[in-house]
Amino acid sequence: TRVAPALSRSLWRAVARYAAAREAAGAAYDERVAALLAELSLADVYEWILTRNGNAVRRALEVCAEALPRAPVLVHCTHGKDRTGLLVSLLLHAAGASAEEVAAEYARTDAWAATAEGRAAQEAMLPARLAARLDLDGFCRASPATLHELWRRVEARYGSVDGYMSAIGVAPATRAALRDALTAPRPPAEGGPAAGGERGQ
Repeated sequence: TRVAPALSRSLWRAVARYAAAREAAGAAYDERVAALLAELSLADVYEWILTRNGNAVRRALEVCAEALPRAPVLVHCTHGKDRTGLLVSLLLHAAGASAEEVAAEYARTDAWAATAEGRAAQEAMLPARLAARLDLDGFCRASPATLHELWRRVEARYGSVDGYMSAIGVAPATRAALRDALTAPRPPAEGGPAAGGERGQ
């Protein structure tokens, strides 16, 4: 069916106006999202992950507890620092690592995450039009201070990291299984009796 030229031109003008309005609305939305992200710290993001995704965190810990006695477990995400870093931090805590040790292990990620390759991986998570509006440098770093701030917030809300794990339903048996799978019996002191069940990292 042929469309009259005048109607055709009118139709295309309407389509063009719609496209322009949609693009403007999209740009305004991107600006609002970029402004919001600019106000957030990594500790804010991590707190949101832990508090809003407790069921997923619990299930990930349960999967590790079930699998680790039989085989190594690979944990990964897009950047290998944020979701992975949180889960591995909880695993290390379950194994008996101190807060300082956990934060130092997390900070090792900075050696790759802050490189051009690491930044590219972070950018790949976002729409190109939005990534161009953001300063991603802070989100690509892995500072011990970030994890210390996160644990401070967790302790303020749940009493302790163990309190958080209890709140999301991680059973004591799961924690014990993780500790046993991730640690080894301490060797007896030289010339002394066996360590009697004590375990070390």
